[in-house]
Amino acid sequence: VPEEDFLDWFNTKEVVADTLESIGLQILKKNGCVACHSQDGSKIVGPTFKGLFGSQRKVTDAQGNIKTVTADELYVERSIYDPNAEVVEGYNKNLMVSYKEQISPDEIKEIVNYLKSLNEKK
Repeated sequence: VPEEDFLDWFNTKEVVADTLESIGLQILKKNGCVACHSQDGSKIVGPTFKGLFGSQRKVTDAQGNIKTVTADELYVERSIYDPNAEVVEGYNKNLMVSYKEQISPDEIKEIVNYLKSLNEKK
């Protein structure tokens, strides 16, 4: 391989982004998340993943208090491990079960990377 071709390949950042995206998406598919959460903004059983990361979410907590939270890494983890702790306005509680035993903290990081990538797509 000519050095110039190798350097072009090596310096392509999109390859890394696609790899991170596919790992997170594979985890979501493996656990059935995409059956209830869309990736294109459409409303189905659960909130869409599109534009989720970093957004402000109006939620009802376990005590019935309504508050606004930022959908950051901790929010994503909480939503996966304790889905009824904060339920997004317009959706019902007790529809999603905890995935604490199925999804590892490292997998949560990959999911977060994927969710971030959805914000970058146009």
